[in-house]
Amino acid sequence: MRLPARSDFGLTPDKLLLIEEEEYKGRPVTLYDFYFDPDNNAFLHAEPTFYGYVDTIDHREENGEAWLEANIETEAIDNFREGYRYASHEDQQLVSAGDMFFEHAARLKNEFFNFEFSQK
Repeated sequence: MRLPARSDFGLTPDKLLLIEEEEYKGRPVTLYDFYFDPDNNAFLHAEPTFYGYVDTIDHREENGEAWLEANIETEAIDNFREGYRYASHEDQQLVSAGDMFFEHAARLKNEFFNFEFSQK
């Protein structure tokens, strides 16, 4: 994601440096597609297209232009973080009533089997 410095919008390079005063690492991000009427430029609709988290923000400058470049991690990293909750049958019923995919997930958290292998 890129945020250019534009003095006509009040975003000077000095203002862009103020991002370093904020705690942005891990903050949620939603990117949208905006739709405008081609005849009169009236706003029609905004649709979220990507969800994620801010990882790093780099300060870039080239040919006299300055901008911030945000590196965003996908929201899928939540699936692999330790300590995060796992989907359950009850969660799935909220998403799609009647879907039995996680039916046994809440009942069978862990099972351990002791196997002894014998030589033939």
